[in-house]
Amino acid sequence: MGHREPANSRTGTTPLLWSTIRDQIIRDIVEGKIPPGSWLPTNAQIQERWEVSNRTSRRVLQELEQAGWAQGQGTRGYLATAGPAPQQIGQPALPAAFADATLPDTTRRDTAPGAPRPAHTIPINGQIPAEFARLRIISVGYEPAPAPVAYALNLTGPGAAVCVRRRLVVTPTTDATPLEVRISYTPGVHPDSPLAKPQLLPDTWPDNLATHTGHRPTTATSYISTRPAEDWEAVALHLPPATPALVRLTTLAASGTPIDQTVSIWPAATTTIQAEGHPIA
Repeated sequence: MGHREPANSRTGTTPLLWSTIRDQIIRDIVEGKIPPGSWLPTNAQIQERWEVSNRTSRRVLQELEQAGWAQGQGTRGYLATAGPAPQQIGQPALPAAFADATLPDTTRRDTAPGAPRPAHTIPINGQIPAEFARLRIISVGYEPAPAPVAYALNLTGPGAAVCVRRRLVVTPTTDATPLEVRISYTPGVHPDSPLAKPQLLPDTWPDNLATHTGHRPTTATSYISTRPAEDWEAVALHLPPATPALVRLTTLAASGTPIDQTVSIWPAATTTIQAEGHPIA
């Protein structure tokens, strides 16, 4: 780890550790203040802003590159990236049909229809009841936000780094029949947060967001449509290629500010969305 530098002669204060500066720059990338593809602060700029030595500023940039948040460009400096590559989770987290595939894989096709799956009725903003489902991690990491996600989350634009959690929902039975692909896009997640780790989390997704972001979702806005399942979705769900899928985009907001968008993909033939108690216009 780094050593604390001596007190600055001009201010009498103790300069920040390199790890603190590194974490601040990571937060700036995650929050969109430094978009991926733009230049990171130079050695000289880091030294000036934080009043540290050349040795410390160089270490900050080297640590950012090693952690996957920067890409060296020789003598020109460092470019910000969207963060470390997603951490793919191998067997047994992936279903057998694509355990040897790398997601997303648009070349593989699973022509077998798979085991019969139970039908489910899901509340318009809810999930399959926990007693009928188990979660498995597919991948967790930072990726550039797709344009629709960036728009829904009021980000600075497409390409802003967001934490992406891909999960597979399966039956709790021994055959673990896949029921749903679930993808959450969450901005502002620090790499040390449990949300950025490839591990299952307790509680519901809104509760986990409240615990680990400090913002409790108060509203949910959902859009539901149908489309053919993408190749990798069909493989994950044990469906023939281009099988109709039911897709729900749910944006969770806290006090009017979007904090997460979660996409759920279900087999259309066995999934019903329920909405009741709405006032009649």
